[in-house]
Formats: sequence, C-alpha cells, structure tokens
Amino acid sequence: MRVLIASDIHANLNALKKLISTEWYDFGIFLGDIVDYGTRPVESIDIVKENFDVIVRGNHDFAAASGIDCQCSAENHDLSVYSRETLTNKLLGESDRDFLRKLPVHKDFEVDGIPVHASHGSPDDPVYGYFYPWDATREKLASLSADYSSQVFLMGHTHYAMFSQYKGKLFINPGSSGQPRDYSSMPSYCIWDPGSSEFSLKRFKYDSIPLKNEIISGYPDRNMALRLIRLFRIAD
Repeated sequence: MRVLIASDIHANLNALKKLISTEWYDFGIFLGDIVDYGTRPVESIDIVKENFDVIVRGNHDFAAASGIDCQCSAENHDLSVYSRETLTNKLLGESDRDFLRKLPVHKDFEVDGIPVHASHGSPDDPVYGYFYPWDATREKLASLSADYSSQVFLMGHTHYAMFSQYKGKLFINPGSSGQPRDYSSMPSYCIWDPGSSEFSLKRFKYDSIPLKNEIISGYPDRNMALRLIRLFRIAD
C-alpha cells in the first residue's frame, strides 16, 4: 500500500495539480490549510476533497470558514488577514465554508492495521500548535504521545518537513506542498509504505509563474503582493 501525506497547500492550485497528477498512491491524507495566501481556494478545496481520504482542519481553513483569527506567526499574520479579506472570503461560497468548518480538528484511524493520529498542529494543540524539527526532544515526544495509543503521528502547520522517532512511535511532518519555508524552495510531501514501515520525503517542481501573475493581478497592494510572492518562494 502506498500512502500520500500532504499539507499546507494554501490555494496554490498549480502545485496541488502537479502533486496529484505525478504521484501515484492508494490512500491520501491531507493535514490542513487548503486556503489562504494563494489565489485559487475554491479549486483547491475541490481537488483536495476528490483526492484525499482523510482531511483535517487547519487554522487558516477555520479562519476562512468562521471569521475567527488564524493565530498564525506574527511575521505573516498581516499577509494572512490581507489575503483572506481581499480574495479568499470573496471567492469562497457557503458550501466551501461549510466544508471547511466541518473538517475534524484531528482524526484517529488505522492504515493497514497501524493506528494513526493526524492533526494540523501538534497533538496537544491540534489546530494552532507549532512543533518544529528542533522541538523534537525525547521529553517532548514522550509528552505529545503519552495520551494516545497511536503508532504514527502526522502533523503539518510549520511548513518544515520532519521525521522523528521515539520508542517505536513515528512523528512525521510532510512540510508544505504549496508554500515551503524550510531549507528548500521546492514543495514537499511524504510517501508512506505501511508494509515496510518506510517513509520517504519528496520534493517537486511546478510552474509557479501563473501563481505569481495571479497574485500581482489579484492583490492591489503591490507591497503585499511582493511579500506573498516571496512567501511562496517565487522569484520576483
């Protein structure tokens, strides 16, 4: 069995299409943040719905659906609010908001008999909690997994890919499939083979020019548009 684990597409339609069209898999898990920042929230929602078997709610998904604050990092908070008010809220229909609003905060399920816990943030704060690779101390991993019988813990939110292990339990962050912020400018995702217990982190290239052009034309504040282009790691 081949399992695709992806997260944080942020309405980057071209990246999402490239991922879905080039990777083959039997079961898909999406760890939240379909919308915000990017220009194609509705189409991104539709593709995620059609191609992933398990989907959990991200902080930006809930902000767009419910009008609450996204509680994201201070350095990008104004960009999130700007993109949501300028574009995302105007494009989403009520059925889109209803879908995002009803997504589970976390999900416990099995893949080939292996218990999995999936959340956007960390298990102790599943929507808003950041858990970066440098946070993965033995003490922290023990604390995060103490209340769960799961063998595999899946998290997104940080846009940093991560693989950690503690006493037979695995902690995976696939990074961002639409807006990477770690050491590479290429989006990332994870492929898991439950039979062999192998996890593979993968990167991919996509045509980012349409997104750049849509950001320029869709966001009238030039400074904000340029910051969004840089946030998506697109050359000015």
